[in-house]
Amino acid sequence: MELILPTKKYWNSFKDCLKDFHDNPTPYDTEAVKKSFDISDFQTYKEKTKQKQFGKNLLEGNVPYTTFWAIQDDTVVGLLNLRHYLTDALKIRGGNIAYNIRPSERRKGYASLCLKLICKYAWDNFNISELLITCHENNTASYGVMKKVMQENGGHKDLDTVSDNHLVKRVWIKTKNSFDK
Repeated sequence: MELILPTKKYWNSFKDCLKDFHDNPTPYDTEAVKKSFDISDFQTYKEKTKQKQFGKNLLEGNVPYTTFWAIQDDTVVGLLNLRHYLTDALKIRGGNIAYNIRPSERRKGYASLCLKLICKYAWDNFNISELLITCHENNTASYGVMKKVMQENGGHKDLDTVSDNHLVKRVWIKTKNSFDK
């Protein structure tokens, strides 16, 4: 498993991944995944991800973020965004990481591995010592992954919050020792 910046080599696999999300939607798919359905060519997608990474053309309230594709056996199995810092709103809901594992590849351990890889990247590239990850209270699979990685890497469960009349689970994960164990 590796996390990579979007590359043309995996464009068709990425489009297959989006089709998988489109054909098997959940209430927890991020807005980034849904917006990607409308992008038809690699150059446009790559340019948009670069702009977001460098803080250009962000919507109000958004922060710069880096987009990654999780690759396993030459297949895009997941999509991740690492927010470079948090606003007060992101501390309540959203956190540093948005991650989505394609529906056909779930329950194979990819989410846990992706979180560990992104923790290492956050430490190595941004010197971020802890990352906040949040999820909807009913997203028990995501919450289980968040707690598992927190227990393995260190960190702590934060107080739940309420956003848009939904309970939000919040976990902080230490990044520095992601692969030192």
